[in-house]
Amino acid sequence: MARILLVEDNELNRDMLSRRLRRRGYEVTVAVDGADAIATIATTKPDLILMDMSLPIMDGWEATQTLKADPNTADIPIIALTAHAMAGEREKALAVGCDDYDTKPVEIKRLLKKMEVFLGGATAASSNATAPKSSVPTSSPTSPQAQMPPQSAEQTGHHQPIPSQAMPSQPISSHSSQPIPSQSINFGEPGNVPLVGKLLVVDDNEANRDMFYRRLKRKGHTVVTASSGEEAMAIVQQTRVDVILLDVMMPGMDGFETLRQIRQTYSQLQLPVIMVTAKVESQDMVQAFEWGANDYVTKPIDFDLAIARIQNQLLAIQAMRRQSSFQPPAASPRPSAPSSPTVPSSTSPSISTPLSPTPTYTNPLSTPSSTTSFRANSGPEPSSPPSFRPPAPIVEMKRDRLADRYEILQVLTDNPFSQLLIAKDIQQPGQPLYFLKRLNASALPLSSNTPSPIEAMHSFLSQEIPRLQTMSRHSHITTFIDTFEHEGSIYLVQEFVDGDLLADELQTRSPLPFTQVVPLFKDLFETLEFLHRQQIIHGELHSRHLMRRRSDDQLMLIDFGAAQRMLAQLTSNGLTETGYIQGYMPPEQYTGTLLFSSDVYALGMLILYALTGKTPEHITRNRVTGELQWRELTNVDDKTAAVIQKMIYQDYASRYAYPEEASKDLLFQWYTLRFKRTLS
Repeated sequence: MARILLVEDNELNRDMLSRRLRRRGYEVTVAVDGADAIATIATTKPDLILMDMSLPIMDGWEATQTLKADPNTADIPIIALTAHAMAGEREKALAVGCDDYDTKPVEIKRLLKKMEVFLGGATAASSNATAPKSSVPTSSPTSPQAQMPPQSAEQTGHHQPIPSQAMPSQPISSHSSQPIPSQSINFGEPGNVPLVGKLLVVDDNEANRDMFYRRLKRKGHTVVTASSGEEAMAIVQQTRVDVILLDVMMPGMDGFETLRQIRQTYSQLQLPVIMVTAKVESQDMVQAFEWGANDYVTKPIDFDLAIARIQNQLLAIQAMRRQSSFQPPAASPRPSAPSSPTVPSSTSPSISTPLSPTPTYTNPLSTPSSTTSFRANSGPEPSSPPSFRPPAPIVEMKRDRLADRYEILQVLTDNPFSQLLIAKDIQQPGQPLYFLKRLNASALPLSSNTPSPIEAMHSFLSQEIPRLQTMSRHSHITTFIDTFEHEGSIYLVQEFVDGDLLADELQTRSPLPFTQVVPLFKDLFETLEFLHRQQIIHGELHSRHLMRRRSDDQLMLIDFGAAQRMLAQLTSNGLTETGYIQGYMPPEQYTGTLLFSSDVYALGMLILYALTGKTPEHITRNRVTGELQWRELTNVDDKTAAVIQKMIYQDYASRYAYPEEASKDLLFQWYTLRFKRTLS
């Protein structure tokens, strides 16, 4: 069973909560203060810590910082418990290293849900079930830790790609130009006979496996079976399958863990997974979908429904493979390009697939835009230059060369403090393209005792560059390369992304139905979750800082948000909402305050733009509350509207504190709607 360390100095609270947890199957150890907790952990390492923050001798704040600073205990998830539900308390707890936060008096159901997030979704009593030894060859993938605390991305690999492996989260998928192995689906013609494919059934119950095998074979499918997650992973490594039917409650590696392992290598389109389980609680469904499941079928099995779900996945693969057969490999020039691109590339690996890794619900927004897409040329420049959109009026940069090296081609965003530029490096062979982020030191409203703007900027960069390097590890964020100084400004050199600005997609394609909006921003939720777990707030999230990458249709964050952090750190006058960021910046940023919920607000505004077809500044505000009056502009249901509104409240105390919370509620509404449509 899962081991819980409860750190609480109040004897009544300690006894009451420990009894309630033990009744639910947890093994509970208690400590009366922070020092006692650290001593206890030295002998018995718990799976999770419930930490009261107001403790004698060593309080919970100091104890948490001590534990998170020790490599031996840093991966233990800590949930802060406090009787002071004050504004900013949650942010403070997260800042010292806590993984979640709850208030006293403890509401046990709410606390248990938070605990389950870190304990892998398994029940307390069954989480310690003895797993039978696997007969799988030793080459099978190593199982990740049973725990999955949100902050411990570096331990689990979740949300945090590193140069040697792909991210396990499905949406962070690859962009390889290598061909996919020959497909096993019998496609036939649309509207003709049902599609058949090679299916892998994973279930520890032999009767269930046999029943699936017989019924699916009668439908013409090729069926392979596995009795455990380990065996399933070995099969996936050795042979190609089209769809996996995956049980959840299995000894050893359960279905959720197996799903996570699969998503380390394959996206949802490359290898669809349908969960087949007796777990019918909504939180189990949401967890499965968040970790990359394509669909969810409950036991006892309605086989007609299961067959229909399998058909949906095969049809999605068919559609995407047919679509991809008309596209050249990513390394080849597009029809409009005169030569192959030479674009600075990240070190992230590629997974073999020619498919555009959009989910089953095909994203309609990906259409080329000649006004914002650029390619570096591997050979001489074409005789007729690309058709650039007129840049913003920055006189000193017009047809200028920066540091005798970078020639400005376009200004993507422009405000008094910063610009995001596209430039070509004329000193490199092929003159590759880069993004340049200009930070204008001379425009900073510094106090009189500050030495000089440029010195202040250098001081800021000494702290900012490690953040940029951390952000660059995520495969959905452009890569930071270098910095240089030119005429009183600092420039960040960033990897160029060949694609289309989200602003242009939304301008031409919105309004969109809710069923298409959620998939559009699912990756962005995960990107923000990664940043926040690294204690980084972006602060400049909007449609001109996001680009749809052509090679794989992924949504890329092309700006690091450095300008807003610069202003928050170096100025005392608050921030100024200018130009492109209008409407996306929450009220607290005007006073120089950056919160995790500030990014939630901006993402909510992007969702609202996609739903209504109107940018935030073009939606009427209530004169008293300042809230946007958007409800009549879209036909989403009341529950969905409530989720969106909670993302964009003017008062941050009423807003979702973290993107994980908003994502979970939004996905639940989306999956509920999708499930109802399937049944109708």
